[in-house]
Amino acid sequence: MYKEAMSLSDEVLKAYPNDDAAKSNFKAAKNSLAFRSKGMAQAVPEPENDAPDDVKGARAFLFDEDDEDEDDLRDQEGDDDEGEEEEKVHIKDEDDEDDDDDDLPPPKKNTANAGASGPTGSPATPTASKSLCDGDSCSPLAEEWLGKWGKSSAAWAQVLQNLKSGKLAVVADALKGSKADAMRKAALGVKESNFAVQSRKEAFVQKRIHVIDVSDQAFPAPIKELTTLLSGKKMTDLLGQASGVVLDGPVLMELVWRQTGDHACMNRTGVDVTVDGSKYHTRVGFRLELPLDWKEEWGGETVWADPLFAMAPKHNQMLFFPAGPSQAVRRVSSDDEVKDGKALSKARHFVLEGWYTSSKLYDAKMLEKGYTILKSRAKGAEIHVAGHLINGATGATTPLTAN
Repeated sequence: MYKEAMSLSDEVLKAYPNDDAAKSNFKAAKNSLAFRSKGMAQAVPEPENDAPDDVKGARAFLFDEDDEDEDDLRDQEGDDDEGEEEEKVHIKDEDDEDDDDDDLPPPKKNTANAGASGPTGSPATPTASKSLCDGDSCSPLAEEWLGKWGKSSAAWAQVLQNLKSGKLAVVADALKGSKADAMRKAALGVKESNFAVQSRKEAFVQKRIHVIDVSDQAFPAPIKELTTLLSGKKMTDLLGQASGVVLDGPVLMELVWRQTGDHACMNRTGVDVTVDGSKYHTRVGFRLELPLDWKEEWGGETVWADPLFAMAPKHNQMLFFPAGPSQAVRRVSSDDEVKDGKALSKARHFVLEGWYTSSKLYDAKMLEKGYTILKSRAKGAEIHVAGHLINGATGATTPLTAN
């Protein structure tokens, strides 16, 4: 974990030698390693100027929880530890601030894995869950609502890896068939007048959509049951492994009815939301699509910016994506723009959308640099992979390739 954190900071510094956030990330990871190498069981406060709040939250959106490489890193840094006593760890005083650059690593070749650093001096944490199940016990979400993929460690590993690397994860037949049909039926029961129009025209956000918030009294109860499970601790802890920070904020959800002319084009990096007077940051988003007999010519596709890729809407299809990469929803056509206008006028393209949020600050600039580094490593066919499609019935995965 800490080796990868220092590696990413090193790579950023080679491209941006004066990046203060990368310098602080490197030092924070090194201090954490020192604490753990001496067997300290309790958290030790960081030096006041060593890691500002906006860097501490940028933790390891690319890291693996396996710390097996830490011994190698300690060997690599043996020269830095000379002269230290066996039973204590040296922490810099404020007078040492001018020597901060002495701790930075010399230029070296890129490594295969990298991650941003996070809070230091933390005690060991329990083994992270690999799915929505612990042994033979599964959460109600996996047991009663999701297809077989919900219990698959391999399927969730693919979802988390895609989120870490700034890619899409799409699950076909995400819910059990009966549950998906019940949700669509519930959405059809909501009056059109209950959907509010949201419209924004800004430099990085342009959209018009019809929505009903989960807090609205008219929000359908069967769908609200699912939103409660999606915002539960089991799900937030699992997705938090890929988000870089703890997902301790509210899960923002709304039911969307994509009507004629509706569209959305946005870049969600660093977006803040205010709930009950408190500020939170969007980290992981999802969409559960519920259209029936929807034709591609009618629009409404999810468009991914890099690589350019469009995902046609399908009933019971669920998309997961990280805050960061630009995305869009293509404009829904009008009746007179398509061959079968009468069928379009009767169609209902419903989507349950949501964002998992965190109260923790994170360095969005470092996040984007990390994605850029990963993309620069892609070779051959990998350059054109926008994400992966997961078969909800089996958990099998296939790449989503841009043409």
